[in-house]
Amino acid sequence: MNWIIFIIGGLVSCWMAWMVYKKDISRGVPYPIVTAGLRMLSFILLLIMWAAPKITFQSTLHIKPKIIFLDDRSASIANLLHKDTNLVIKDINNIEKSLSSDYVFQRYYFDQELSAYQKPYIGDATNISNALQEVSTKQIDQNINAIIVISDGQYNLGGMPSAATLSNTAPIYCIAIGDTNKIQDVAIEKLYYNKTALLNNLFEIKADIKFQQVSNQTFTVSLKEDNSIIQSKTISSSLQEQVKTIAFMQKATQEGIHSYSIVISKAQEEVNLQNNQLLATIQVKADQKQIGIIADAPHPDMQAIIAALDKNKSIQFQSFIGKMPSENDLEKLDAAIYFYPKQANWKTVTQKIPTWLLIAGNEAGFTGVEKNKINPSGSISLNKQFSLFEVNSNTHTIAKQLPPLQQHFNTLPTIVNAEALVYQGSSPVWLFEPSRPFKITTLGEGIWKWRMYEFKNTQGHAVVDELIQNSITILTQQDRNKKLSVHPIKDAFNNKETVSFIGSLENELHKNEQAAVQLTVKEKNKNIVSVFMQHNNATLQSAIGRLEDGSYTYSATAKIDGVIYEDKGAFIVNNKCIEDITNTANWDELQRLANNNNGFATTLGNIKRIVDSINKKAHKTIIKNQEKSIDIIDLKWLFLLALVLLSTEWILRKYWMAQ
Repeated sequence: MNWIIFIIGGLVSCWMAWMVYKKDISRGVPYPIVTAGLRMLSFILLLIMWAAPKITFQSTLHIKPKIIFLDDRSASIANLLHKDTNLVIKDINNIEKSLSSDYVFQRYYFDQELSAYQKPYIGDATNISNALQEVSTKQIDQNINAIIVISDGQYNLGGMPSAATLSNTAPIYCIAIGDTNKIQDVAIEKLYYNKTALLNNLFEIKADIKFQQVSNQTFTVSLKEDNSIIQSKTISSSLQEQVKTIAFMQKATQEGIHSYSIVISKAQEEVNLQNNQLLATIQVKADQKQIGIIADAPHPDMQAIIAALDKNKSIQFQSFIGKMPSENDLEKLDAAIYFYPKQANWKTVTQKIPTWLLIAGNEAGFTGVEKNKINPSGSISLNKQFSLFEVNSNTHTIAKQLPPLQQHFNTLPTIVNAEALVYQGSSPVWLFEPSRPFKITTLGEGIWKWRMYEFKNTQGHAVVDELIQNSITILTQQDRNKKLSVHPIKDAFNNKETVSFIGSLENELHKNEQAAVQLTVKEKNKNIVSVFMQHNNATLQSAIGRLEDGSYTYSATAKIDGVIYEDKGAFIVNNKCIEDITNTANWDELQRLANNNNGFATTLGNIKRIVDSINKKAHKTIIKNQEKSIDIIDLKWLFLLALVLLSTEWILRKYWMAQ
């Protein structure tokens, strides 16, 4: 069709040029063929812009084989390397020098997150499997011939590196850092405790204690609160390699946030004392929150959510399966979780108390004007800017491995002023509405599958359970009898984290958008910071930056129409670095990772083996034919050229006729 248009257009352009030519002869223009030619060219350009929307170019792309360096920049590497930092640089440079004629190189740096930009050796955690998976995904079409991992093999986030599922088959080589010789060490390896306890009730803190190269020694294990010893026990090690568990029972006598630590005395020749204690933060509450479980029938997601919340002693469930709670029941509940309602009476619940609604279709009036665009096979991801509670990098990594939720919406429910926690593809599916009462909406069913998939990949449910627990914490933080409600996004912060707060005003008070809410943070009755919280739709937010280790109190006040409203609480900041737990390299894991991916592990200074192995493998430059289409309308210079031709024609005619 375009060819017919071009032929007709060409004939029209020639006819127009002929008409200009005849006209300019009658006018006495000395060079009519020039003006006629300019007119024809300008019209041909305009015709091309109108009739040919795209121009396609073909090109050949040569992709040389690539070698990826993954350089571990966590704090444990600095402890192990010491003066050998230059040796790492020397080995990388030697590999590049030996293979530069046939390969291109790209370096990545990682700790808990991956970066293409160089990092210092100060990372708070190590996630090797995430680094491998991200690089594998980013470089999937880049002709990777080898991945070289430079690490001590220690990881404390993500799954086992040797079990990571990668999207390429390039061999992985490992350059092992550090020392595998085990030295005398005693470590508090793990604590077991509930994060909440009820006032005047007993609670338990258990600790796994690992003994390494220690035998026939007796140690004192102490339970401390705010550096004061409240209990002590003795424990003995009879074997060089041994793990023992010790438990403390403590009575919760005061409401609020309490910081406990379990500390063990040092071994006779122990050097690393950083792992001789671990902290536990426990919130003591005066009463239990009453959570209503509402559903027409049991559902697997119900069991998953209850299992995630079961260890929280500050929560008590009230079952309303197959029946609706009465007005009297709703008055006694602090919040509700409503599973896939089939009738419109869910509105009675959401208007009375904070509610988590799980819905999967347009039943019971869940309709809107927006057509359902949720991709049923879209990948799960978390909002990196989510502000209501902390979502760490490991949670983001695990979330990418979760299966999509299942929906059967025609149109999506109308949800306004909500902040998304979870996306499926590009569509939000887990949303927080900071209204009063607060509301959480999950669009789709299948949370039970998330727990199963996480257990399959990590042998635990920590990430999915934490998302559920934090959601319920947000839901129950809003006291219906409080006009002003403010709280930190979590009870305990690391001293390298930003301390953030969220809050809300009762609907009637929030209508006054100029209402100033002042947040004051104190340590030992000394003002540390005082700021005004920002209004973000129906939510109050404030980030006050990093704080030193210690116990802090806060108060939020607002004066509206002459009445003062206040909320207050406490939180702690500690100096907990999981990179200090061990100073022994895990070369066995590096060897497993390399063996599972057609490579091997070696040590600093022995990189010739890696160079020889890479040279023995076939390496080919991939040649790809590419097509690139350009919208002609975007080529502004063509329009400008047509305008210049028309202008030149007019100027020349005027000039010649003026002679």
